[in-house]
Amino acid sequence: MSTDQPASDFAWSNEIAKQYLLSNEIVLRAIQDPGKTNTKSARKETIYPKVKALAAQYYDRFKEKGFPNLPANKSLTTDLITTLLINLRKQMDKTSVREDFRLYSNADSSKVYIICNDDNAGQLILLSMLLNQWSSQQQKNQVKRTPSIAIRVVAACLHDSHRGFMVKYLKGRKDRDEQDQSNNTSMGGFDVILDTFLDPSLSIERPAEMDLNSVDPKQKIDPLTACVPDGIENVVEWLESVWVDYIKPKYCHILRKWYKETGGGSRTLANFVNYCQLRDGNYPWMVWVYFVDSKTDFLLASSARGRPPWLSVAEAGFESDIADVADELLDKDESSTRKKKQKTESIMEELEEGRKKLQGLFEKADRLLASKIKPVEEEGDEIFRLMAKYDSVSKQINALEGYDDGTLGNEL
Repeated sequence: MSTDQPASDFAWSNEIAKQYLLSNEIVLRAIQDPGKTNTKSARKETIYPKVKALAAQYYDRFKEKGFPNLPANKSLTTDLITTLLINLRKQMDKTSVREDFRLYSNADSSKVYIICNDDNAGQLILLSMLLNQWSSQQQKNQVKRTPSIAIRVVAACLHDSHRGFMVKYLKGRKDRDEQDQSNNTSMGGFDVILDTFLDPSLSIERPAEMDLNSVDPKQKIDPLTACVPDGIENVVEWLESVWVDYIKPKYCHILRKWYKETGGGSRTLANFVNYCQLRDGNYPWMVWVYFVDSKTDFLLASSARGRPPWLSVAEAGFESDIADVADELLDKDESSTRKKKQKTESIMEELEEGRKKLQGLFEKADRLLASKIKPVEEEGDEIFRLMAKYDSVSKQINALEGYDDGTLGNEL
């Protein structure tokens, strides 16, 4: 049975669950973690690095095998699994657990942590709890998030008055003033976007492709009438979650699928619809999201770089060649920050070396000038030569603000 279907229709059984299990050895070794005090935290809370690493392994396993309704946010999900593992484990005497479990107790300890004294070390208990948690959350989200709401959220976020905030938000960057604030500054931006979302005069153009038989021919999707659902405790957080948890993962997967398989295809909305089928469902309404995004030079699709996706502007006929290098270019983009940092460090080292040599020249010049003995002709020539050298080196250091062509070391 496929594990991609909604959990409400998912026939859970131990046989199906076993594909998500890790080895007993990995689990039992990790949950023996005694914890340690986090000295970097003001609250000095206890952290469990080994248990958290185990939780990350679970997440990767779930993602690989297609665990039903697995949340997209790995960090938050890992924290949840970590908390469950800490609360589920219990310390028992070695003599009361299975013989093969006794091997994993900490040195010089007569006790051992386990979740349950069964063949799977209690892992099925953890999996069942997670399944119930995420199934319940999915049912709530189905009420709180709809295609109509999603399109209205995108239209509000990409409104002209919020463009500057969205550029910084999508890049994950903050101004220096924002970095000094302890609160979540993105909430302030979405608080303003909420006003636009609630504004009944918000204009949202419907693309003609939405009327295709495979999309929304009966026009059931209507972002103009979408509103905040009842029962939302924090409306601003809900608004951001619609983008982060509901729209963004789908949009990202659809775009990657479209780019990789077609190199951008014919770059038409009608063609884009053909790639809105994902493993967990069909989302043809994403063509409306793409249409709204196109009106802002693809701010969302291009990760806030203010230009259309690099594949969407390719010449027709070169799609296959572009698709072949797509992954390579994506990898290069991810490593660009690291390379820039290395280049900066290299330049700073060159500057420091140059300053040390220049300081040596100054000291030598000072000694000559301070001498009570009248310099001979050669000593005078040396002073003028040093001063000329100082002028040359100073110009080179000023030019090194952005790039060092290697002439500094040669001159010195």
